[in-house]
Amino acid sequence: MAMRIVARREGRWWTVDIPELGVVTQARRLDQVRAMAREAAALALDVDESSIRVDLDIEVDDAIRLSWEAARDKEARARADAADAARLARNAVTGLRSQGLTQREAAEVLGVSYQRIAQLEKRAG
Repeated sequence: MAMRIVARREGRWWTVDIPELGVVTQARRLDQVRAMAREAAALALDVDESSIRVDLDIEVDDAIRLSWEAARDKEARARADAADAARLARNAVTGLRSQGLTQREAAEVLGVSYQRIAQLEKRAG
């Protein structure tokens, strides 16, 4: 039997709410929340704890959640930008090399080491 539980930090404790049952319990640490919820639900329903599965929602301040979501979005954009930058760099190296420049000449033109040119060529493969 699945139970949705909601945990929120209040002072030094985690308050654990089981809305479906109107039951509230608490835990000292977040890693104890599921076990405490299973125990409370089992007592309220008079069933074995092993029959209870909990789906945990953790509530945090909106400002914290929004900050985290913004960070994740920026990380995703940064990964996409880095991939795009790498593609453009490979295109530049390919263009210079197709004009007959050596790796060392391409490196001088682009302001990088010839080893970097070799890496970019290998990845352009």
